[in-house]
Amino acid sequence: MKLKFPFQITPERDENGFVLLYAPGGRNTAFVSSDGYIRRKDLQGWLRGIFKKVFTSTLSLKCNNTGNSYTVRYTNEGYGCAHSIEAVCGNRSISFDLVPAFEFIWSKWPLADPPVPYQVRVQYPWFAIPQQKSRSSDERTFMVCAPHWEREVMKNHYNLKNVLRLMKGIRDGNSKALPHLSSYMLKSVILQEVSNVNWMRDEGRLLEYMWGKLVERLDNGRLNFFLANGHNIFDRLNQQEINACRTNAHVIFCKLHEAFHQHNVYELQKLFNLN
Repeated sequence: MKLKFPFQITPERDENGFVLLYAPGGRNTAFVSSDGYIRRKDLQGWLRGIFKKVFTSTLSLKCNNTGNSYTVRYTNEGYGCAHSIEAVCGNRSISFDLVPAFEFIWSKWPLADPPVPYQVRVQYPWFAIPQQKSRSSDERTFMVCAPHWEREVMKNHYNLKNVLRLMKGIRDGNSKALPHLSSYMLKSVILQEVSNVNWMRDEGRLLEYMWGKLVERLDNGRLNFFLANGHNIFDRLNQQEINACRTNAHVIFCKLHEAFHQHNVYELQKLFNLN
């Protein structure tokens, strides 16, 4: 959800993949402090107020194609990063996650050059999103985000996307055993290995190999942010969560290895919770 305001916003370098957003022209707004910086919590609170005005408890939207009416409500209120909207009609539920973002061109990037080809960086924008920095109370920090860059880096690598889908499938089939192991964490493992792997290999063998790389990073307790050095993505997990993910990812890896080597389709189905 790209945000645009009638004053200039300049990203400034912070650390570990985070930036500060300097906007002295917005000092008369509810979310820019007296020193001229956008405050993450105040911005989210301002957006929360707007969402609540629009999405009242009685809001209903009618689908022109089917005539079905959906009750629409505001659910996740941006206390983390995203604002979520849920539309319900009978036993059908559709959820939308909206992440506020400020868009910038490559020349505004204030951090060290990321491992992304220059041609890609100048062609596509990057964003700053309201993500809190681990172990920091600074309300001015925003995390950099560049999904277009990541997409281009992962492009044209034969089985890469299929392997990522399979990893997500295993994660979804074992969600309780892998608490808060996010899709972006799996994607980050792929991004870290993208240039080191022959993606023309068999999907099954690649899945086993990449799950092993996930296990390695869980063992080390560190998963580097692709776009910036110093940012450990596993910092979003508490110690109990990372211990559970480490233990259960090991168990899954052993089962994957055994199922592939014994050609046991039934055991593979169990890992994806397909039975």
